[in-house]
Amino acid sequence: MPRLKFACILAILVVCFSAAHAQTATNAQTGTNAQTAANAPTDLNWPTDEEINLTLNQADRAVQRLKLMLDDQEMQIGKGAEDQVAEGRRVASELESVEKTLKLKPQGFNGPMGFRFFESLGAAYRSVLQCGVAASSQSLGYVTAAKPDKADVLFRLSQNCMDLSALIFTISEEVGALYKRYIQAINQLAGHSSQEARQCQDTLEKFKVKKFPSY
Repeated sequence: MPRLKFACILAILVVCFSAAHAQTATNAQTGTNAQTAANAPTDLNWPTDEEINLTLNQADRAVQRLKLMLDDQEMQIGKGAEDQVAEGRRVASELESVEKTLKLKPQGFNGPMGFRFFESLGAAYRSVLQCGVAASSQSLGYVTAAKPDKADVLFRLSQNCMDLSALIFTISEEVGALYKRYIQAINQLAGHSSQEARQCQDTLEKFKVKKFPSY
């Protein structure tokens, strides 16, 4: 009898670990994430390809505007904006790199790449704000110097920066909301996995080998 019970326990362990290993191998081969697991909850609200691609398209339009704005900033402000323009172009390049990666595989958003996308948008937002502040400050200087034409050019640049910053902020908010959903789904899935582990442990307890008295 003890041997029979031990065999039952061993069989349960084999089934549990084999199922986990098989699912891991399947995910690695197909590139799917945890939401496709056979025993996963069916109500997980993962960000969809359509939602992710929508934010990518919005971000792409914003980064093209950012690059034009940086060219304008370099031309209108000149040497005083060299460092800001260089940093802005680095930020734009990083954002384009993230977009390119996610366009090839949108579900990559549901992982570290999604947070990188969110961070890149934040950096772009800060860069645009700096441009607006610099242009506004220079515009006031030209007003004081009685050079209205140059002041007007820089004022328009400042307004363009503020408009673009509002757009990037909106996109960032949307991306943040999507990534929050991903985190919530991961937490829900983790809770489900813990429940399955407890159920497996309860099953093992039922088949636990009892100590027989020695003779």
